[in-house]
Amino acid sequence: MQGNKSQKDFAAELGIPQPTLSSYESGKIKPTVDAIINIADKCGVSIDWLCGRDETFHLGSLGDVLSCFLELYETNEFSIKTSIHDRVDLESKDATEDEDRNWIELKIYHNEVFHNPEATLNQDLCSAIEKAYKLTNELRHFERSQESYEREKLYFIDNMRSVPITKIDHSDIPEEEQRKRMLELMKAEWEAMENGDK
Repeated sequence: MQGNKSQKDFAAELGIPQPTLSSYESGKIKPTVDAIINIADKCGVSIDWLCGRDETFHLGSLGDVLSCFLELYETNEFSIKTSIHDRVDLESKDATEDEDRNWIELKIYHNEVFHNPEATLNQDLCSAIEKAYKLTNELRHFERSQESYEREKLYFIDNMRSVPITKIDHSDIPEEEQRKRMLELMKAEWEAMENGDK
């Protein structure tokens, strides 16, 4: 947490004697609530993080990224349309440069509830993605300091924590009923495609 600062410099920044900081770090004495708040504020971290209670999800591997996408796809409240283009026709004379590459496209519509009436939070998800995109772009282009970015990031995340989501769970639906619903959905999608072509 001190970064490249010496213990003496870090203690001076916190406004406490160096032996006191040393005692905090060694566990000889426990900091007061005011001291914890002071350290959290000076370091730009949450008290939960400082006390080892932060449960924020961090991406540290491709497995974490996959887990994140699965969590999104498993929700009832979001409707995320995904187009996967994985066939390259190198023989086609009409293929553009973009079509020569494999690509995946995700679309999240603000008010997509037609196919899935339970998808009620698409607008919130779109707003969250837009805020995240703008915020990280400001950091990437040096328009915002790391400290300011971390502060705004925590603020947006905390605001969104009050919006609950639920997971898809078909475990209580008999297999026969699941097949029936699958056929109904396929029929509805087919009819929507046919009507779109007319």
